Amino acid sequence: MSETTLSDIKQQIDVCGWQVIQPHVEKANLFIVADELDFADVAYIIAQDDADKVRAMLSKNHIFRLEPELLYTWNQIPDKKFRLIVLAPYLLIQEVLDS
Repeated sequence: MSETTLSDIKQQIDVCGWQVIQPHVEKANLFIVADELDFADVAYIIAQDDADKVRAMLSKNHIFRLEPELLYTWNQIPDKKFRLIVLAPYLLIQEVLDS
């Protein structure tokens, strides 16, 4: 995937409700991007298969798996919006915060 550009990544990002993401929770390929990070930048790093940067983000909990408390909260708000991108085999999401 080394030919993927940041512009390509930005074009692939979608916004959807939790009800679209919820069926994918059982799969081990769902990762959440921390709110303070730029979603497109993180997706680009993963698409470039930059293992060192990905390991660093995982160790700092900048990207993480869904926790039960968060799952419970989001299941209560099916229309909650998220940024979403599929980087096979991974699904990355980031909560869209109300401004």
